[in-house]
Amino acid sequence: GVGGMLLLLLTAVMHLPPRMIALVTAAFAVPWILLSQVASREYIATVRRRISSRRLDFEAARIDPLDRATIRLLEETAESANPRQSAYAIGVLAEIEDYRIEPLLARHAGDDAVAIRRKVLEVAAAKKVPGLERMARAELARSDSAADAAAAYLLAVSSDPAETVARLLEEPDSRIAEAAAHAGWAEMHGKTVRLDWVERAAHDADPKRRHLAAAALSLAGEEGIPLLRELLQDADAEVVREAVSSAARLRDRSLLFALLPLVARTELRADVLEALAAYGDSICGTLSELLNDETLPLNIRVQAPRALKLIRTQRSVDVLVNAIGHGNLAIRESVLRALNSIRNREPGLDYHRAFVTEQILAEARYYFELNAALSAFRERKQPRTAAGLLARTMEQRLEQAVGRLFRLLGLRYPPREIYSAYLAWSSRNADNLSAALEFLDETIDHDLKRVVLPMLDEPDHLQELGRRLYGFEPRTAESAIRELISSRDPWLVACAIAAAGELKLAALLPEIELASRGGDNSVRQIADEAVAVLAW
Repeated sequence: GVGGMLLLLLTAVMHLPPRMIALVTAAFAVPWILLSQVASREYIATVRRRISSRRLDFEAARIDPLDRATIRLLEETAESANPRQSAYAIGVLAEIEDYRIEPLLARHAGDDAVAIRRKVLEVAAAKKVPGLERMARAELARSDSAADAAAAYLLAVSSDPAETVARLLEEPDSRIAEAAAHAGWAEMHGKTVRLDWVERAAHDADPKRRHLAAAALSLAGEEGIPLLRELLQDADAEVVREAVSSAARLRDRSLLFALLPLVARTELRADVLEALAAYGDSICGTLSELLNDETLPLNIRVQAPRALKLIRTQRSVDVLVNAIGHGNLAIRESVLRALNSIRNREPGLDYHRAFVTEQILAEARYYFELNAALSAFRERKQPRTAAGLLARTMEQRLEQAVGRLFRLLGLRYPPREIYSAYLAWSSRNADNLSAALEFLDETIDHDLKRVVLPMLDEPDHLQELGRRLYGFEPRTAESAIRELISSRDPWLVACAIAAAGELKLAALLPEIELASRGGDNSVRQIADEAVAVLAW
């Protein structure tokens, strides 16, 4: 645009002949050449910085991998004394189409740094580069070896991978045998492992041998399932973790009932959830049943949404959406977190907008209903009293309800912006709150706006809003506790029963006795104590 304007100026206004315009163009070309040299140096510096931080991404960055200066810089980095940067540069060069990586791999095959040898073997396995078999076998024998990468390479270039795995599994060194088991793939199941030695290893007193058996069973097929089920109950956590990994590779449904109880173990939870997610869509129905099974402990049921979060398909979304309104708040919170996580990664799935809208309104109604119950206890916040604990618990539940409401909004509207609005509202800063409310006013639909905005913007008028929107009148202590005892929040029920006993509300005895018969252990214990006090 500027060039066109200059051309008009030089011709129409200054009436310069074409020869003079050529001279002006040449004059502009000189600083352009100098600036291009500066830009080139900055370009190389940018590549160098990204190599240093291992963030060179050809797809995301505006860098031409075919540029000779870039390739030369990567080659120099691959020959550098820094093993981390050298290994990274080798990996980047391997991703460049038509680049001959074989000479570079051959030069670094005997490198002293294990990180570089590992990268050489990983690249060679991915590209099936022959000629490094001797180096891979030597790698298996080294004490500081990348045995897993060496085994994977030998399988990748072998004419008979199953025979290669079977031979490596017989090695007396358990490191080599485990590396072979990890390098094998599904088509080898039942072809490579002799169950006699695996059974001996599975019952060995040495946990390292049992660990090896757990790894080898990933290639044993159906015949090894009973042994694997035993190892999932092993006393050693590392053996169980390896057994969980093998179960994830086998994906045999009969192992599910051995895997599910393990989600209650904190040190194994992440591995078990990954294993459950490895089953894919086929496990969604089972996880739905697990989530809704009232006979199971809560600490197991709340893990079902976390496994569904890792599957990230429409079927997992459907299961989670159906559980949005679950009566247990811990499960509801876990469900919403899972849905928000999937929404951020898979925005194209169907999140059932109409149903989510109903749940947003239901969450708002719960908020106003709980606020009406809190009105009877606002002046009873004395510490170390049951009534004070009940008031603080209700205030906490109100804050959690707002958090769930924003999570629901994130399923209908842009999630990142909704999360920013939640952070702004949570900051209690007047300017941030104003910006958040303005964004919500412009974004959410009218049927939600008339409920959500007043709820967030007018904390001093919540009782009046609850009366106007839903007809909720302020509660007395007795009526509030009666409603809370019938809720499905165990801790809130326990606090309400304790407050009833403290306030000597004998009229609530029938409700408390009913809660004692149907509640969990903590509720029953507090209810029995309250009944004893009120019946005295």
